[in-house]
Amino acid sequence: MTFATVSIIVFFGALGQAVFGFGGGLIAIPLLSLVIGVQDAVTLALVLQLATAFLLLRHQEEIKWRDLKFVTTGLFLGTGLGTYFLSSVHEDFLRLFLASFIAAYLIQSRFLPISSSPVLRTWAGAMTMGTAAGFLQGLIGTGGPPLVIYLRETLSHKSPVRAG
Repeated sequence: MTFATVSIIVFFGALGQAVFGFGGGLIAIPLLSLVIGVQDAVTLALVLQLATAFLLLRHQEEIKWRDLKFVTTGLFLGTGLGTYFLSSVHEDFLRLFLASFIAAYLIQSRFLPISSSPVLRTWAGAMTMGTAAGFLQGLIGTGGPPLVIYLRETLSHKSPVRAG
């Protein structure tokens, strides 16, 4: 029963990721955490999202790798830090943090639209957004929102970040 439930949740998370270009973790982590716990849900989502990152390779000629080196460096640093906290904090704190993050993201996306910021086009902005995304990815498996903010400002079209 648990395997079937987890498989269905993972499917819908992957579907959301493919359709919207992000959100696999936002869909899957809260539901998976009800079935298998937050730490296991985040670990599973991290492994699956790493595997889906290979789908980006078919768009590698469209990706400006030189521009992404700072955000990628930040992602590695932040993911390590977030994963360390994932393994060292109490499950109740993770549930509260996950619920708070999702509520804050929903409020922000509904009532506080993000305006353009030239600071995101700098190396410091890329490193900051990458680190924030990596930290959230490592801690609760949903690092997409900071990356969406960064990529919306820096990409000319969405196809390089879509899995479909």
